[in-house]
Amino acid sequence: MERTVYVGNITASITEDTLSALFGHCGAVTNVRISGDPTFNARFGFVEFEEQSMAHTACMLNGLMLAERSLKVSMAKTGISKPDGGG
Repeated sequence: MERTVYVGNITASITEDTLSALFGHCGAVTNVRISGDPTFNARFGFVEFEEQSMAHTACMLNGLMLAERSLKVSMAKTGISKPDGGG
């Protein structure tokens, strides 16, 4: 969880690959998940990094404009749930 950031206000046109590429500038990304109904105007996601310091660096992207939206980036309160049920 200490290595994961929450990303809010994501448009439906943004993919997990797009987020991975964007946040890859902050450090090595190990996992990305976007949640929420793609038909809604805004969705949210999580980006996990190899190291905690990389996640803190990513928080500096809070307010960055992406696809005409101001991203909301903060430390996540929960980690990314893995498909195998781990997390």
